[in-house]
Amino acid sequence: MLGVLVGSYANQLLSAKVLFYIGTLSYSLYLVHFALIQFTANMVSAIFAGHNFDIFTLPLVGITVFFVSLTVVSIFVALILFYSVERPFLILRKRILSR
Repeated sequence: MLGVLVGSYANQLLSAKVLFYIGTLSYSLYLVHFALIQFTANMVSAIFAGHNFDIFTLPLVGITVFFVSLTVVSIFVALILFYSVERPFLILRKRILSR
């Protein structure tokens, strides 16, 4: 009985629109996130060159704002990548396979 309840709750959670949409963007997010992290790390180290600076020496609020903003930018860039590159190829694949 517990498995059925947990299964239905998990099914509800996984069928939520936001999670479904993030799942659709997951490959684009996968491609984008590390490049943005690396770019940001390079920019921060270039800005603070010669200073003894580490991202983890920031207060908790600073780190939180940094990672939340990086997540938002990652999602935004992934959206652009999905709609400009990935989606046209998915449509093309459907056209080719439907012949």
